[in-house]
Amino acid sequence: MTARAATLPPDLRVRLPGSEMDALMAACDWASGPLGPPEQWPADLRATAGLCLNSRFGMLLVWGPELTMIYNDAYAQMLGDKHPAALGRPLSEVWSDVWPVIADMVDAVVERGEVVYHENLQLMMQRNGFEEEAYFTFCYHPVLRADGSVGGVVDTATETTAQVLSARRLAALQDLARIPAARIGGARPVCDSVADVLALFRADLPFGAIYLRDEAGGATLAASFGDEREALPSHLAADIDTPAGPDAVVLPLGASGPDPIGTVVLGVSPHLLLDDAYRSFLDLVAGQVASAISDAEAYEAQRRRMQQMADLERARTDFFTGVSHELRTPLALIAGPAADSLADTGEPLTPTHRQRLELVHRNTGRLSRLVDTLLDFARIEDGGLTPDLAVVDPGELTRDVAGSFAPAVHRAGLGLVVDSPDVGAVRLDPDMWEKIVLNLLSNAVKFTVAGGVTVRLTRTDGVLELRVDDSGIGIPADELPHLFRRFHRVRGTGGRSAEGSGIGLALVSELAALHGGAADVTSEPGEGSTFTVRVPVDAVVAPARTARPRSVGRFLDEALQWTPLSDEDPGRDPATPSAERDGGAHRVTGTERPTVLVADDNHDMRLYLAGLLAPHYEVVAVPDGVAALEHVRAEVPDLVLADVVMPRLDGLDLLSALRADPATATVPVILLSARAGDDAAVEGLDAGADDYLAKPFSATELLARVRTNLALARARAGESERLRSLAEATVEAYDAPTAEAAVALVADTSRRLSGARRVVVELRDEAGAAVESVSDEHRGSAGRGSECAPRTFPVVSGSGVVIGELRAAAPEGRCFTAADDAVLSQMVETLASVVERDRLLREQTTVALTLQRSILGPIRLPDGFSARYEPAAGTLEVGGDWYDVVGLPGGRLGVVVGDVVGRGLGAAAVMGQLRSAGRALLLEGRGPGEVLTTLDAFASLTDGAKCSTVFCAVVDPSSGTVRYSSAGHLPAIVVAADGTHGFLDDALAVPLAVIEGVHRPEAVTSLEAGATLLLYTDGLVERRGEDVDAGIDRAVATVVAHRHRPVAGVVDALGEALIADGHDDDVAVLAYRHVLPGTCEPEPCREVPETSVFGGAPR
Repeated sequence: MTARAATLPPDLRVRLPGSEMDALMAACDWASGPLGPPEQWPADLRATAGLCLNSRFGMLLVWGPELTMIYNDAYAQMLGDKHPAALGRPLSEVWSDVWPVIADMVDAVVERGEVVYHENLQLMMQRNGFEEEAYFTFCYHPVLRADGSVGGVVDTATETTAQVLSARRLAALQDLARIPAARIGGARPVCDSVADVLALFRADLPFGAIYLRDEAGGATLAASFGDEREALPSHLAADIDTPAGPDAVVLPLGASGPDPIGTVVLGVSPHLLLDDAYRSFLDLVAGQVASAISDAEAYEAQRRRMQQMADLERARTDFFTGVSHELRTPLALIAGPAADSLADTGEPLTPTHRQRLELVHRNTGRLSRLVDTLLDFARIEDGGLTPDLAVVDPGELTRDVAGSFAPAVHRAGLGLVVDSPDVGAVRLDPDMWEKIVLNLLSNAVKFTVAGGVTVRLTRTDGVLELRVDDSGIGIPADELPHLFRRFHRVRGTGGRSAEGSGIGLALVSELAALHGGAADVTSEPGEGSTFTVRVPVDAVVAPARTARPRSVGRFLDEALQWTPLSDEDPGRDPATPSAERDGGAHRVTGTERPTVLVADDNHDMRLYLAGLLAPHYEVVAVPDGVAALEHVRAEVPDLVLADVVMPRLDGLDLLSALRADPATATVPVILLSARAGDDAAVEGLDAGADDYLAKPFSATELLARVRTNLALARARAGESERLRSLAEATVEAYDAPTAEAAVALVADTSRRLSGARRVVVELRDEAGAAVESVSDEHRGSAGRGSECAPRTFPVVSGSGVVIGELRAAAPEGRCFTAADDAVLSQMVETLASVVERDRLLREQTTVALTLQRSILGPIRLPDGFSARYEPAAGTLEVGGDWYDVVGLPGGRLGVVVGDVVGRGLGAAAVMGQLRSAGRALLLEGRGPGEVLTTLDAFASLTDGAKCSTVFCAVVDPSSGTVRYSSAGHLPAIVVAADGTHGFLDDALAVPLAVIEGVHRPEAVTSLEAGATLLLYTDGLVERRGEDVDAGIDRAVATVVAHRHRPVAGVVDALGEALIADGHDDDVAVLAYRHVLPGTCEPEPCREVPETSVFGGAPR
């Protein structure tokens, strides 16, 4: 076939990589066909055929009356099993299956010279053993001959079957996704809708059926479509995952769950290949069907849950109604006697008891208001609360309510503007209106820190409008839609208190709705809020009745607690008793009383807690988490007692801030919360609290927990200090410069941390010599006795040999405790570890240096050479630097210096391979350039060898020449006997294996008698923060200064001048002194020493 391919004219050769058409064109028997031998084809045929054959687009050329086919590789893929027999055959024979469709198109081109174009044309063709549905976009072009006649047709074609099928299948999936499963209701109606949609895509899905799992584990037919629907069974057995056969597939619905919800049977088109794309489409259809059924079932389940929730809501309302009624009796029996006692002038209360009963009376009033609100909601739910309409003047009523609430506004330092003119008599419920005004006013005061509150009433076109504006903290936009929902509270906002039930604004909305009106709000965070209530009213001619506020007292008492009196000490909370220290929080030691910081936004609770704690502790009370954090950062208390729910910064966030700061991380924190139960306690303890106390609690329990946590904190602090000292001593022992220093440190630390009167530590080395250290509490106190037994701990090496012992005399007045024994044992283990570490370090040093020396280079060098190697300072790792000197025929010498990227055994292994390969290549007689070229190929096959730098040279002492080549290595230095110098940089190229096929140049230089040649790695001249040229200049200056010394002395001088102060990388240096034949260096040749002259460290 190769011989025949050579007979093809050049313009018919196929030059595309990997093409098979070149061989097929040559193998085709053109001579027996209508076109004849290719050599005799007319020029226009050959030119057009060559263009088609070398195109990457699918192209077909048909030529002559027989329409003989010539096509390229891309078109061959469209032929299927018709290729390669189609080459050289008539178009009508090859495409006989589609000829009825395309014949007229071909005639239009051949007979009339027209251009025919079709996009995504469907053709049913036999090319893969069955009648296949396929789509093509193609264009027929006439090929005009010199005389203007049509010689042939060029078909540029692209098969678009995949795109057409993908678009069609995507449409099916989109239509499935649009099925409103939630609105249809029920699984079977959804199955009917799915079947209706799939029936529209019969080309891909000739038939199908959906089965839903039944109680017996099988599946029952729910819906079907297509011509074969009558033949489908009405029930499937439990084993529903078995494929149905070549004409259909059976897929589970919801297979990702524990049990499928059913099965779908989908017919396969006989005109399409069941390939991966087709199977993926069928899987997606099954997934969409399963999703639609699941959505319908989920909607039904949600509807049932909503019904259940409605039933639960009714039951909850009934429960609240009953409980609220039951609460009123005990509340009356608490509030009544408390009020009587406070009003009793015959037997007046003592100041302490009066303060306690006032606390009880205020909070029973608050609880009564909460119960009344819950009852109002319950009555609204069951329709039992309706407005008791009366003729009133809303302007006067609003002024009276706002005026009664004014003390709370002024106590808060806010301004109050009431614009409530007489707007005429209207019918409304005065009690409900009073609750609307009071809830909006108390809400404004609670969340306004500075500025004022404005109450404005207007009546326009039969609508009574109440507006309450404030300059408070504002409300985030995403919270506004939920603001009037029952029990909803805006989290994370500031304000005067974080207390609240979340029902005040909801009640406002409900009461307005009972009057046929509504409530709304506008707000900007940081600028304030405006609450508006609008109710429709009719003008009334009858005189208005006077309505007096009845609920102001309970609202006012609560609001007054949010702000301390202006004449109280601003530096501490007014709840703090007189025993509290004025200076704020502080940590006490010795005989001082511990300081407890109390943080709670409820004034009465702060008063109660401070009263309980003041007899025993110094107390500082603050109203929120921010104030608490400021106090703690100014002076750390001994304990923090904080409520969980507070404005600005709640208790959990305060706890997080304290734990995040090392200065306060160990301060014990007790959280107080109205949330009872294990979950709430676990949440607080998980957040890092030391204790959690649910309200209500007893005074005895609170004091016990405070006392216990303070004692635990003191114990933890002492143990923490001991552990810290122990850790510091361990580190210092490891850093000790000598064994004597380590032994002395262990002795002193053991005595100090255990309290021992005397500690003796004795350590013996491998030769039996002893190192002893004695630590006394008081020098000369060794003679004092103790009834407690001393302690002796052996020091055991890593191999189990006893190498010393620690002896400790019991502390004065007590015996050793378990904690003391633990300290002594730890110090003994530390000393043993230090000894073992030193032993391993010595062994590792010996191993590393032996390994490096074994692969580095020859120990005995020829005359005139001197070499040194120095590992990187502060490391025992072997490295990738090397040098080599190889004796060659004729007295020549091969010289190599190189550097592998990286450190450790990996780099050393690569270095050894490159060194061995270079030595072998030099011994084969190859020149430096050839050596580096071969090393390029070797490095590309060796992990870790890429980017290695190598300088290779051949020195001929007899002629005084050096032939060299460099693979990215620093240039060699040549210093003449007279001190002039130069660099061997004329044959420089990139490092090894960086660029494939790179040329490795060579250069030749001459050496005068007495000249010194220096080869080196970058560790000699590179320093951090310094340009490498500066290091090279220092090396040149050193060689120049010492050029008259023997070559070994030059190498010594380089070490002293360039790396005596330390270096970060390995250093390899190879120097050569050129002498005339028959002469020699002042010193005889010598071996590379076991220790380097570079600072005297082991090589």
